[in-house]
This record gives sequence, structure tokens and C-alpha cells, in this order.
Amino acid sequence: MKHSYVLEGTATMVGTIIGAGVLGLPYVISKVGVLVGIIQILIMGLIILASNLLFTKVVLNTEGNHQLTGYAKIYLGKIGMLLMGASMIFVNYGALVAYIFGIGESLSAILGGNPLYYSLLFFIPFSFLVYKGLDVIRRWEVYLNIIFLIVAGVICFSIIPRISIENLAYTNLNYLFFPYGVILFALLGAIAIPEVKEEVRKNKEYLTKAVILGTLIPVIFYVIFSLTVIGVTGQGTTEIGTIGLGEKVGPWMIGMGNLFAMFAMATSFLTIGLGMRQMFNYDYNFRKFYAWSLACLVPLVLFLIVRNYAGFKDIIGFVGTIGGGVEGILIILMSLKIKELQKWYHKILGIIIILVFVFGMFTLIS
Repeated sequence: MKHSYVLEGTATMVGTIIGAGVLGLPYVISKVGVLVGIIQILIMGLIILASNLLFTKVVLNTEGNHQLTGYAKIYLGKIGMLLMGASMIFVNYGALVAYIFGIGESLSAILGGNPLYYSLLFFIPFSFLVYKGLDVIRRWEVYLNIIFLIVAGVICFSIIPRISIENLAYTNLNYLFFPYGVILFALLGAIAIPEVKEEVRKNKEYLTKAVILGTLIPVIFYVIFSLTVIGVTGQGTTEIGTIGLGEKVGPWMIGMGNLFAMFAMATSFLTIGLGMRQMFNYDYNFRKFYAWSLACLVPLVLFLIVRNYAGFKDIIGFVGTIGGGVEGILIILMSLKIKELQKWYHKILGIIIILVFVFGMFTLIS
């Protein structure tokens, strides 16, 4: 029973974190070079792991069910709640728009036809699952993640013989900060931690293990995926990495690559959509239907408005840098209100993490 709780919790974390961001990672890393890009993924992965564990302490030390906004209100007051709410809406609406957009493109690449129709075809059943809630999503999450990892493994192993060392040796420090926003976006997953708490029956040990595994698995996967894709496509890496991979390897890879993309985004859509529904339900006291409408229908409308004006990388990079940065800073400030996290080394760690987020936002503005 213990292992099943940890497995479900880990699957939720992995399914939340690995989404549209993984598709943009090879492109941004190819610009700066594999060695520098991988170092950035590892450093940011450790920072996000520390942030997630600090937020786990907040969740475990707070009575009742809340989402990020509810915890912000408890520990940072109404202003904190407003800032967290704005950040969550910005980040997660941006993510959901990217998923609706990306899945339509992926299905179109496999089956042909208008991507808009496929986006809508995806949205209808998956938004219904968000409406049904945690129990249904929990069962789907494990199976979708297993299929996703199998497809990802097939892709990575099949293209290893095509990797060129020259593609991996390229470095251009003029693009040093170029990957930051996409990497941060690809690692965000704190919204899932309150859901995982419910899945593991509020058990401290299970929750901590699920958060650690659920954060580190995507980091390791991102490193392997970026290495293999860039090793094959080099400077020809496309904004959605699997598209360029399919063009380089052949028609069968177009199908496999876009199937991979579809599963990556579908799992994240479920968990983030549920997290948004919980926020409006738990923290703003909207009834279930209205909470679901705000969580799912608003991103659909935004998708229909912006789909012809913004690029995939632009959406996730901007959303990750600004929204993810604000969300991360507020999580650290909340954690420092917890009595057991007020030791000097916790404060130093919190300051370092905050400075990283602030620096990321500064590089985007400058």
C-alpha cells in the first residue's frame, strides 16, 4: 500500500512537471550549447527541488485543503494571496493554452488536417476529466505516464546511433541566459503538491518521497532527452523539438515524436487543470461548475484568441520567467514563516533561491 501511494504521488508530480516545456528545451539548449545547457538544467533542478521541499513543509504544517493561493493568504495575507493568484493564473493559463495549442499541432502532424479541430477534440474529454476530479485523474495519470515513458524510451534509444559528437560540442555563450525561462517553465510543478498530499493520505514520509522523486525524474529525463535530440538535429533543432527530429530521422519518428509530445502535454493538462479548479473552489469558494469553467473554458478562449499571434517558445519562456519567478519567491517567503524553517541556513537558502528568480526576471526585462 505504501508503494502505491508514493507511486501515485510521484506520477502526479512527474505528470505535472513534464509538459510543453520538454518540447522547447532542446531548441533553447541548442543555442547556448549542450554542456552549458545541461549544467543550467541541473542547477535549476536543484533549486526547484529545494523550493518544492520547502513548500512541502508549508503544506504539512497547515490544516485543511488549500491551493497555493490559500497558503499564501494564511502566511502572507491578502496581498500575498492576490500576488499568488495572479501568478498562478498567469503561469497556468499560459501552460494550458500551450498544451491545447501543442496537442493540436502534434495530432495534425500525425493524422493531417487542421490543428484547431484536433485541439478542440482533445479539449472536450480532458476538460471533462478535470471536472470529474482527483480520483479519476489519479487513475489516468499513472497509465498515461507509463505510456509516455515507454514512448520516450523508444525515441531516445532508437536515435542514439544517429547522434553526432559535433552537435554536442557546439557552445555559444552569447545565448547564456536564453534557456532560463523555458527551463524554469519546464520544472514548475508546485501546484501538484497539495494534490499529492491528498493522494498519500497526508503522510509526511510518503509526501516527501513523492516530491523528491517527482522532481528529480523530470530533471534526469530532460538531460537525456535534450542530449539525444540535439545530438541528432544540432543547430537544426526546432522550437518544438520533436518536429525537427521527425524531419531528420524519417516519417516514423514524426508519429512517435508527436505521440510523445501529446502524452507529455495531456498529463500536465489534467493536473494543472485540476489544480486551477481546486484553487477557485478551495481558496475562492466558487462552486464546482464555475470553478471548472474558470479553470478550463477561459484557457480555451485565450487559445482561440492568441493562437495566430504567439510562438510556442515565446509563450512558455515568458510565462516561466515572470510567472514562475513570482510564484517561486512567494513560496520561499511562505516557507520562512514556518517555525522549523527559521534557522539561519534555511534563511540563506531562501535568499539564494529568491535571488535566482529575481535575476531570471531581470535578464528577460533587460
